[in-house]
This record gives sequence, C-alpha cells and structure tokens, in this order.
Amino acid sequence: MAKYMTKLVNSSKCIFYFHTINSIGGVESWLYYLSQLYDIEIYYKEGDPKQLARLAEQCPIHKYKGGYIHCDKAFFNYNPDIIDFVIANEYIGVVHCDYKQNEFKPCLHHKITKWVGVSQLVCDSFKEITGLECELIYNPIVIDKNIDRTLIIVCACRLTKEKGKDNIIKLANRLTEKGKAYLIIVFTDDKDRKHEINNPNIVYAEPHLDIAPYLKIADILFIPSKTEAYGYTAVEGAYLKVPLLLMNLPIWQELGFKDGINGWIVDDINTFDLDKLWKTPSANYTPPKADWNKLLPKKTQYDPNKKVKVKARKDYDDIELKKHIVYNEEFEISIKRAIYLEGLNLVEILWLI
Repeated sequence: MAKYMTKLVNSSKCIFYFHTINSIGGVESWLYYLSQLYDIEIYYKEGDPKQLARLAEQCPIHKYKGGYIHCDKAFFNYNPDIIDFVIANEYIGVVHCDYKQNEFKPCLHHKITKWVGVSQLVCDSFKEITGLECELIYNPIVIDKNIDRTLIIVCACRLTKEKGKDNIIKLANRLTEKGKAYLIIVFTDDKDRKHEINNPNIVYAEPHLDIAPYLKIADILFIPSKTEAYGYTAVEGAYLKVPLLLMNLPIWQELGFKDGINGWIVDDINTFDLDKLWKTPSANYTPPKADWNKLLPKKTQYDPNKKVKVKARKDYDDIELKKHIVYNEEFEISIKRAIYLEGLNLVEILWLI
C-alpha cells in the first residue's frame, strides 16, 4: 500500500465510502455538504475528476487501492463492497433511495448495525422491505443565501463573423473568469459553427419564428453584431422591456436606444463593467433541519493545497505546470490537483510531502 494512503487511513475518524462518484447526483451533493460541516474522509473506486476535485477542496479523499482502513465510524452508500477491509468501531449504512420504487434491492451486510435514511419516505420503505429499523436524518445543505442568481443571457443570431460570434466568446470568457454563475442561450440555425464556441455555459437552441416568448426569459438580451441595418431582435427586446447589451453601432441611436436607459451600449466587450449586468433576487426557504452532528464531529482544518508526491502514469502536457510530463516522472503538486489528475488516470498519488 502506498505511503500516502497508509498515513491517512491511520488517522481516519469517520470515513464515507461510495463506489462511484458521478459527475452529478444527490449523493455527490450530500457528500459535498457534509464535507463542509464535519470532519470526514471519503473513499471511492471510480469518480468524475471535477467532482473529485471539488470534494478535495473540503476534505481528504482517497481512491481505494486495496489494504485495510482503520477508523471510528464507517458509512457505506449503496454498495459496501470493501466493508471486509474496513476496521471500524461502528458500521453505518445510508439509505438514499426509495427501494419500493426501484428495481434493485438494498445491499445488506451483517457488519452494518445501524441504518440512516435521508427522508421518512425511504426509512419507511427500507423497513418494510428489510424489517430493519432506519433512523431519519435529513440531508444538510450549505448555500449562501446572498449568492447571485444565475444570469440568463439570450442571443438570437447566426454565428457568422459579422454577427459577432467573437463577441459572444469574449463575453463568455470574461464571465467565466469573473467566477459568476451565468448561462448564455444562443438561438441559431448555424449548426456548423456551434463547435467553434466550446464553453459549458453556452447552450444552443433551435431558432423560433416567434422569438418574443423566449426573449422574456432573459435577464439580458445580447446583440453581439458588428453591423446592423435595423436590428429586429433588439427592437423586440426593448419593446418587451428586456435590458439590452449592444455593441456600439450607428443604428441604435437612430432607433432611439440610450445607454443606461434601454440597457448598455458598449464599444468593447473586453472593457465593459460586467457588474452592471447583475440583479440580486430574494426568496425565503428553510429546508428540513440536518442533524448529522448527532453522528459526526465538527469540521476541523483541512488544507487542500498541501503538497503530495505523484508519479505519472503516461506522457501528457500539464497545463498548470506548463511542462511536458513523461511516464513514471515523479513530481509535487497540491492534493486537490492530484485528486483531479488521478481521476483522469494521468498520475498515481504516492505520499504526502
């Protein structure tokens, strides 16, 4: 067993095992919120690199490679396939689904002496199917209520050069760098050029002859064009009182658009103050109380930037290090990046520095 894993498992208090950590899912959100509140470590066999990197920001996370794990409490989700290699004072199973409504059955194991369900529905279903008691503990949630909501920007245009495809790219890149949540919906018939804009925050939709109902979902209507003879979409948006983001073209003054009144008229999207685009919504919601403090210790300090030694599994170009890595090369990086690269099967974690 690698030195890195040996050092960590010997200090484990509460470990959570989930065979496959997916790119999205309720269990993944649950682990993420738990990791922000409590002192836990996570083990897995397969995982999405981005999800693993996000978890590594909050707590120690390990790809299980064999050997024994020593801990106080061990929590198993769905498949407890490594349970015989876990030496714990208490084995706890967590029920995440309504087994009455699913075709698969719960994986029971004689070592698990306590079951926890994430809702009363699943607790009742689990007990009916298995005859075992299941304690209700609602899922926690950690969200800043003051967070900006996702900015919805709509474009309705062809993606040809004169229609400002490069301005869409510039705006998206700047919003991504700012770290704000946004979504640009592009209604276009130019399918051949979609691949030229590679951004997960840009969504393509089929064009509609009646675009007006779709303009009303926008916080901002962006007209990226470098030239317009009239600009129907801008006129329609303004008529519907949708704020406009316009490149500075002669036609807008003719049509009566005014900067700061109908929206913003900008000379260069690279210098425009993006903070002007956000509005802060308000809504009240109180989720069920999460009582995981009954089972877990409070969060302690965890440093995702601590260095770890890794060994390359193949040749690759490391963007962050700005160098070409060769097979079997050993080097040092932060643990959060090591988790991400291991998820891509590019490196193997050796030990903490």
